This record gives sequence, C-alpha cells and structure tokens, in this order.
Amino acid sequence: MNAIIVDDEASAREVLEALLEMNHPEVKVIDRCADIDTAVASIQRNCPDVVFLDIEMPGGLGFEIVNRLECPVEFEIVFVTAYDMYAIKAFEVAALDYLLKPIEEERLEQAIDKVRTRLKINDIKERLTTLQQTMASPSIQRITVYHKGERFLIPICDIIAIQAQGAYCNIFIQGEMEELVISKNLKQLELILEGNEAFFRSHRSWIVNTKRLISYSKLNGTITLENEIKAKLSEYKVDAFEKHVSPR
Repeated sequence: MNAIIVDDEASAREVLEALLEMNHPEVKVIDRCADIDTAVASIQRNCPDVVFLDIEMPGGLGFEIVNRLECPVEFEIVFVTAYDMYAIKAFEVAALDYLLKPIEEERLEQAIDKVRTRLKINDIKERLTTLQQTMASPSIQRITVYHKGERFLIPICDIIAIQAQGAYCNIFIQGEMEELVISKNLKQLELILEGNEAFFRSHRSWIVNTKRLISYSKLNGTITLENEIKAKLSEYKVDAFEKHVSPR
C-alpha cells in the first residue's frame, strides 16, 4: 500500500510516518509533502493508494487538492487535522476517514483497515474489467505497470518472465535491462495470463514465457531465458514443463 503524507508541519509528517512504520509496515510512505502544489505534483507522479492529508496548510485547504488534480482521483483520502469542524466537508469530498491530531494508534488502525478493504473492492473491480476484456478478446493483449511514478502499457508478448516478490511481482521485459514492478501477486498474473500458451508457471515464484526460452537444466532446476534471465524450475514441474515446450 503506497502512501503520501501531506502536512506543512515536519514534526506531524514524522510522527505519522513513525506510527505507520511501527504498526503498519505494509504501508510504504513514498513521499512527504509540505504544501498543496508539491502534493498535487507528487500525487500525479506517484499514483498512491492513499493520501494522508492535512486540511489547513499554507496556500489553501487540503480539500482543494481534489479540484486541482489533472488525473482522476483513484486513491483514498484520509484527512488528518487538529480541528474537527471540517468533518462534514471532509466527507463531502469523499474522504475515506478523518483523523484528529494527536493521532491515536487505534484510530489509525481503523483508518488503515478501511483503506485495505476499499482497495480490495477496487481490486475486484479491476478483475471484473479484466474479465470483460477477456470475454471481448481471446486473450489479454497488454497489462498496465506502474514504475517509478510512470504508467507503462506492456504488450504481453514482450514479457520474458515474472518473478514473485511477496504481494508484488517483478516483470522482465524484452529489451529492458531493469525489471518493472507490478502491484499484483503471482496468482493474479497467472489468472490474467491463463489461456496464453506461451506462459508456464515453472515454480511457486516464477512464470516464464516459453517462447523466450534459451535452455533449461533439470539437474540444476533452472531455466535460461532471453536477456540472460535465470528462472527456477521446480522438480515437480519438470515433466509438465517438458511437455509444454516440446514440439506439437
């Protein structure tokens, strides 16, 4: 869960980040902003999952960020303020929750739970969209990957391999020396690629594009692919893999 903290007080940013690090390691603070202009630019650049947003700041109210964004509001908002008189206005701009300073750990936990639940709902919507695309076409042609604040539309055929990294995956792309990171787990990507005969789940942490295969070793349990990528081959998958790559 990627988060941006927006507060003009450095101490307030530090306290909230410390609470998140201590109690919610799954929340990664990817930026900290002290004013509205910086926050707008950061949100558009980083595409966060949640923004912890102070209300009273130099240059205007935190509410104004929503109106100043040039991109759709695809993140959750949790307002953080020392004043409760803004509560009604906060929810008028679709804030998910509202925290009063000093922040109580229990209330922060409740807010994180709400964000987590909402993101799961959004993931269901995303999977439904993927399903609709699949029904309209024999297979998915491209997937969207966010990397270093940018959105990439990657042709499926350009994917050499996918490696699991917890809740995320590294995607190795033809012609790219650096792997890209996607905020989906390997099982989700396996479902997306289901029906595409080029891809094979060779290991609990690897999916490989067999059309990019160079060689493989049953003895070492490795698969060598283009771009000198070394993937793992589970001993339990060897027979199925050999059948998959054998000429038909």
